Amino acid sequence: MAEWKPVRIGVRMLAAIVVLQLLNTLLLVGMFVRLGNGLTEQTEPMAPILSPTPVDVTLKPWLEGIFQSVMLPVQAAMTDMGSDPSAMLPTDEQMAAAVASDSLTSPESAVVLDRLRLCYQDMGVPFPKLPGLGETPGDGAPPTTPF
Repeated sequence: MAEWKPVRIGVRMLAAIVVLQLLNTLLLVGMFVRLGNGLTEQTEPMAPILSPTPVDVTLKPWLEGIFQSVMLPVQAAMTDMGSDPSAMLPTDEQMAAAVASDSLTSPESAVVLDRLRLCYQDMGVPFPKLPGLGETPGDGAPPTTPF
């Protein structure tokens, strides 16, 4: 059997161990005091130290990026072919309404997506998959909104 040998520790290590033991003791004493008070008298529950702050989550920057990433290739291809992209692409007002809706599945977004889908269809290019919609929009179904 191995023989037990004492280990030398430095002063700092010893001080750290003592401080941790003191903190542990204080926490245990505090816990017992609270438990003791709870048994003898009615106390109010402690308020949380940090209260949750509501976070304003908006998808507007994400939506704008999605619409731009779908629209820019079509716009460039139409310009290269000599077509006027503004005749087919969604208007600035439609884009603003879709982004303001804060949803990729809103009626305002459907107008923008349908116009973009038609542009892709006219060019003979499959419409890209969009995150958050599950399947590829424009899977052969005609657009639901007129120009």
